[in-house]
Amino acid sequence: MRTRFTRLLVLSFGLGLLIWPERSCTGASGALLQWYRNVLPVLLPFLLLARLISVLFPLSQRRRKQSVCLMGFLCGYPMGAILTGNEVRDEQITPREGQRLVCLCNLPSPAFMTGLVAIKWLRLSRPLRLLAAVWSASVLCCLLLAVFQNKEDFMRERTSRCADSSFKEPVALSPAMLEKAWIESCQSAVVIGCYMILFGILASWLAALSSLPEIVRVSALLLCEITTGCQAVAGSTLPLTVREMLCAAGAAFGGLSCLAQTSGCLHDTGIRLSSYAGGRLLTALLAALLDLGFQHLFP
Repeated sequence: MRTRFTRLLVLSFGLGLLIWPERSCTGASGALLQWYRNVLPVLLPFLLLARLISVLFPLSQRRRKQSVCLMGFLCGYPMGAILTGNEVRDEQITPREGQRLVCLCNLPSPAFMTGLVAIKWLRLSRPLRLLAAVWSASVLCCLLLAVFQNKEDFMRERTSRCADSSFKEPVALSPAMLEKAWIESCQSAVVIGCYMILFGILASWLAALSSLPEIVRVSALLLCEITTGCQAVAGSTLPLTVREMLCAAGAAFGGLSCLAQTSGCLHDTGIRLSSYAGGRLLTALLAALLDLGFQHLFP
């Protein structure tokens, strides 16, 4: 059944390329330019730096998690997923620990939430309100997942981790190691760019469906890709309260584009994408509710 559904999606995408060639080219070009101008110059140096730090400066398990969380909160999608995947592959944390960590730290960047969405698009008088709703929702979701986690499995995992823990020793910087870090960083950046192009095409198709109700159309764009979606939501005629809540929920979820990017970053780690997607949906719901509460507390 899953194979048939996948084939249907691929055939539908190919049919869309044939029906809307000009719009598809426009969407792909816009996504490629956005990746080249805005994403690549910021993301690639951080990817390289993160790989070099993990090899040259091995930290304790607790400090590694703290550094991953800090980089994820500050750098935005999909840095949290990339760093978490690296930690699991390097056997510094277990897949279950990575499952909780990626739900916590794979978030939109503060520059995107405040400077772009809150100030430039929504023109909010209190731009930090939107960022606080998304970050608080992520922390609350992580706490809820920890509460409902099976305690026996958690204790057994910690015992196994303590018994088998073996952190890598620091190594000297060499041309071979630097070349490997560059290759891994470029590979991650290219995968992210390919997903941005794919969902940029889908977003261009959705934008052409003017016959749909406005809230349905902008919500579909937001579900597909958060940058295009947040801009469409902010420019709609919906009430400001609704627009802010939709942007908070969409940014917290990340859109299908970020979900696909996260899937590419977490391959071969044992982290389940279905659990991550469920956590992001819960985070999106909490972000919308928290944003509504913050609107009443800080009008």
